[in-house]
Amino acid sequence: MFRWLHISDIHFCPNADGVETAQLRDALIDCVKNLTPFNALFITGDLRHGKHEQTYNIDEICTKIKSIASAAGIADMSNVYMVPGNHDVKRWEVRSHIIKGVTENYNYYDGRFDSELTTLLNDFSFFRECENKLYGESFLPESGNPHFVRTTEHITLVHVNTAILSGDNGEEGRLRLMHLISLGIILWLILGCIGTTLLLAVG
Repeated sequence: MFRWLHISDIHFCPNADGVETAQLRDALIDCVKNLTPFNALFITGDLRHGKHEQTYNIDEICTKIKSIASAAGIADMSNVYMVPGNHDVKRWEVRSHIIKGVTENYNYYDGRFDSELTTLLNDFSFFRECENKLYGESFLPESGNPHFVRTTEHITLVHVNTAILSGDNGEEGRLRLMHLISLGIILWLILGCIGTTLLLAVG
């Protein structure tokens, strides 16, 4: 049986975490240790707290992720799968301007905003640094399709970047995450994996 542990919204920020938050993080480790070991760990975004994005420490964040994986019985980091959240993106005036333009001109029937994708993806540098620290490489695309697929021995996982248009105030309810070209590529990749591995999607 393939077992996975799914956690989200860690918002790890030692400089701002209170005593109760720190205790809860420690309690999570203890709780996971008492469970039957897992085959994979899924982390769906918000590794840090965006409000304190200038004070984060990648080494501390990755150490915490490794400790959770270890508690879950996962020694190989290739069995840890992550997607970014809205707190993992750099928030600045240029991004807000681009998001405003994309949102106002978004065509549901076309679904594309290719001309802005590279700029939008550049703002995930923090997340890529975490990937490099944990895996020795980054999987999140720097251009083109904002979503990606990872296939390992037991699983094919579609990573949906739901934060591609995050970074603006009041963004709830108006995020766009998929354009037709991306969907077509992902479906093509998925079809090639059907019947060979467990197929899941996270975002």
